[in-house]
Amino acid sequence: MMNLIISIKPKYAQMILNGSKRYEYRKSIPQRHDIQKVYIYATKPICRIVGEFRLNGIVADSPQKVWAATARHGGITEAFFNDYFKGRDKAYALKVGDVIKYDVPIDPKKVIADFTPPQNFMYTNKNMDLK
Repeated sequence: MMNLIISIKPKYAQMILNGSKRYEYRKSIPQRHDIQKVYIYATKPICRIVGEFRLNGIVADSPQKVWAATARHGGITEAFFNDYFKGRDKAYALKVGDVIKYDVPIDPKKVIADFTPPQNFMYTNKNMDLK
């Protein structure tokens, strides 16, 4: 089994953690099918892994169809969505499953040698819950 780390702006990371955003939109998706957990890396100024969620599937279709299927729980405006996927014939939405918010956000540089925040996502076989 493999895990993912995805970079998300702090505003949207918080929305995933509080349950109001149940889809995370992406222009590309992992090719592996054994993803167990998705770690949420909140970008600047936080720069920490703030939680995780179980991947409950991926919606993949034309941007219009993905928006129609996910808009209610997407956490963004239709204008933002359309701008993000402008000129693309395929859109993806990661379906957020069970969410765990970390009490103490994790500095990924302490867990992964030479960590660089991913542009989109990165694979890791590390387990972040260091309890």
